[in-house]
Amino acid sequence: AGDIIFVGRVINRNMVTIANAIVNSTLLAFFSELIGRTDLGDGLLTTYGPELLSFSLPNPYLFDKNQNLLLNFECLCKREVKGIQEEVKQPDRRALDDVIFDVLGLTKGEREAVYEAVIDLVTKRLQKARSGRRSGYAEARYNRQSE
Repeated sequence: AGDIIFVGRVINRNMVTIANAIVNSTLLAFFSELIGRTDLGDGLLTTYGPELLSFSLPNPYLFDKNQNLLLNFECLCKREVKGIQEEVKQPDRRALDDVIFDVLGLTKGEREAVYEAVIDLVTKRLQKARSGRRSGYAEARYNRQSE
C-alpha cells in the first residue's frame, strides 16, 4: 500500500493478474518494509534483486480458480491508494487481503498483527526521516499517510 513498484516476469502469462493482485496486497507491503532498504534518505524504501529473492510470495497457482481475488483486485485498481493508516481500513483492501490470508490460513488475530506491523514499520521509517533533514517528498508522503 503506497508508492511501491515491483518489476518482474511471470512465466505463465495466465497468472499475470493473479501475481499483480498478490504483490499489491498488504502482506507484500509488509515484506517490503521488513526486507527493503531505507538508506536512500527521506524515508524512501527501495527493494532490489537480492531482497526480492528473499520475498515469500504466495504461490499464484493457489489462487488460480479464485474469482474473488481478481474481482477484489479490480475494485482496488479503480481508486487512488491512500496512506497506509487509511489504506488498511478500506473495505476493498481488506477484501483483497482476506482472500490471500484465507488461503494462507491466517487467523483474525494474525491478520490484524500484519496490519499493525506494517503501519508501525512505515510510521517509524517516515518519522526517522522527519527527524533528520526534511525534504518536500518525505514531508508530503508523511503528511498524506498521517491523514
